Amino acid sequence: YLDAAGRSAEVAFVVQEDHRHLGMAGFLLGELASIASRRRVALFWASVMPENRAMAGLFLAVGARETRCGPDEERGFAIDVKDILASRPAFLKRKRIHRLDR
Repeated sequence: YLDAAGRSAEVAFVVQEDHRHLGMAGFLLGELASIASRRRVALFWASVMPENRAMAGLFLAVGARETRCGPDEERGFAIDVKDILASRPAFLKRKRIHRLDR
């Protein structure tokens, strides 16, 4: 979801439970960041359910700032696109993902 000014966008992923922790959401986040950078989108934002520690962990690993968190409310994150792109090579190496460039 792109905001009205075109400078930030919401990101959300749903990964089937038996396919989690394989790097799919992280790979997609990097792909979206590459596209966002070309389109001059500078910031992603996301809401994560409190029990979804894996997704929160992914966002924190790429430098996200937590914007809100209460005992029963969703966790909010703001993520600079440039931070995602900076962490991408190490992520791909760690997950052993080899991208074939076109």
